[in-house]
Amino acid sequence: MIDCHCHLEWKDFDRDRDEVVERCRRAGLKAVITSSSAATHVQKTLDIVERYSGFVFASFGLHPQAVDEWSEKVVEEWIETVKKNRDKVV
Repeated sequence: MIDCHCHLEWKDFDRDRDEVVERCRRAGLKAVITSSSAATHVQKTLDIVERYSGFVFASFGLHPQAVDEWSEKVVEEWIETVKKNRDKVV
């Protein structure tokens, strides 16, 4: 079983992210997909995927509530970042 939608990139997990991921492993999960939905979370999400390589993967999308963060330039940079890191994105 995998967790196909969580938000490990949220600041709520900054204090105990390692513990949360470890609990997921102990519970028998095979993988976790953290679903980044804000332009400001892209790099943090990639850093998390790198830290928990092979267990945490990323999905990226645009949440309607975050649309104000997405200028044309930001969208272009976001697309390039996702392309460069496609091996970490599911």
